[in-house]
Amino acid sequence: MKMNPESPKATGWLGWGHAFGELTVSNDELEQRFELSPGWIEQRTGFRARRYASNRQAVSDLAIDAAKLALQRSGVSIRDIGFVLLATSTPDHLLPGTAPMVAARLGSSAPAFDLMAACSGFAYGWMTADHLVKGSGQPVLLIGANVLSRRVNPQNLQTAILFGDAAGAVVLGPTSEAGIVAAIGHSAGEHATQLIIPAGGSRQPWHPDILAADRFMQMPSGQFVFKLAIQAMLADCDAVLKQAEVTSSEIDWLIAHQASYRIVAELGKRLEIPAERVAWWLADYGNSSAATIPVALSLGREQGLIRPGQTILLAAAGAGFCSAASVLRA
Repeated sequence: MKMNPESPKATGWLGWGHAFGELTVSNDELEQRFELSPGWIEQRTGFRARRYASNRQAVSDLAIDAAKLALQRSGVSIRDIGFVLLATSTPDHLLPGTAPMVAARLGSSAPAFDLMAACSGFAYGWMTADHLVKGSGQPVLLIGANVLSRRVNPQNLQTAILFGDAAGAVVLGPTSEAGIVAAIGHSAGEHATQLIIPAGGSRQPWHPDILAADRFMQMPSGQFVFKLAIQAMLADCDAVLKQAEVTSSEIDWLIAHQASYRIVAELGKRLEIPAERVAWWLADYGNSSAATIPVALSLGREQGLIRPGQTILLAAAGAGFCSAASVLRA
């Protein structure tokens, strides 16, 4: 890795890409499984469907597909990438990290590492990449990817109707113009058990007598998580807008972690951002945790909704309990 003695003044967003699991799971299928009335899931979550990885897909496969598209659109060669960062809660293996394998399959020997901050992982990765670009003068490939369908209990209503599998990627690089204007984040580890997979770590290693429920994601109170997420994102958004010297009326798009329509809409309401400027673009794909923001960014650029020069507010909150917000110029 070569260090650039002349550090760039700003980090720009150069390329974007996304990928989804190959299987579509409709609300009809889940409403029949849980004996729910038609329309119940969309009314409460905003999701019409979710995408699941097929048997031949792991998180690295989704990450690579999204990364290839982002690199192609950026015009940056993988050989020029200085770092590869992967935000995921569902790595291919507990050891080693998945990022080095993704980098190798893309043709890179750059430093590569995983970030595990759940739904805020991509937002934390964005802050990390900003420092790496400014410190090294080299582009960074940042990916958010998850295969949550394999961490969700198919018989648990609270989680089964929400989560899906996807990857989003961006190429960030040095620029003379404003890219990432400001970023901020927080954690509240006292609430860590509100979204947790109890088994599989050093606290509760795998063993034959593990309860089936402990192998899957648990959310004791969806309503409490809703309140935590809103409070955390609202506080971070208020702080980062002040730091960036930008008002909510100047925001072209609020792109919050697409956890559910209710959360996204409520955050926009409290920030006094009109509904037509609040992104809800993953209704057919589900909540893929750290992947939702980069997927939304990629879809927004692809569909012409996000245009150069626009001011975007990103916000995320989730397991950990971690949160973050940032202001960027598209």
